[in-house]
Amino acid sequence: MINRFQVLLSNSTCAAITWNLCSSTHLVDDVAICWYADDQKFTAAVEVVTDALDLPDGTWDLTIYAPLGGVRGEVLDKGSSAGA
Repeated sequence: MINRFQVLLSNSTCAAITWNLCSSTHLVDDVAICWYADDQKFTAAVEVVTDALDLPDGTWDLTIYAPLGGVRGEVLDKGSSAGA
């Protein structure tokens, strides 16, 4: 799985934005687990984060906490073909 995120905000606003990959199919005490132990932060107003991850099968969702909104992101699965 390849993660690509782009943030289009000021650097000071970016400090308040966090993201993680969480699974609704992998639960501990009925709470979704997340790939990263700590939510990740963006460090620039425009940033692309690319990580190659070997996630367990299941449903994984990009969760973004952005108090002021204005953030978009996408997760690309290297195992699937675009438009399929």
